[in-house]
Amino acid sequence: MTPAEVEQGTAVALEAPPAALLALLCCPVTRGPLALDAEAGVLVSTRAGLAFPVVAGVPVLLADAGRPWPTAGEKSLSRARP
Repeated sequence: MTPAEVEQGTAVALEAPPAALLALLCCPVTRGPLALDAEAGVLVSTRAGLAFPVVAGVPVLLADAGRPWPTAGEKSLSRARP
């Protein structure tokens, strides 16, 4: 895995971090909690509206690695639109 793949979002997440580790991690932007989206292979900060990749089981928690992630309200609005 190269840094360019992580930056471009083309890195493939192989496995999620253990639950005990997840409880210790925080968003690098807001310092708030992170939630795991195992299907997408990312850790999500709902406060910041950002998703951080998990690459080969290692979370990439750099502010610059965060990608926009829709909030629950934005997801429901996008589903309602034709």
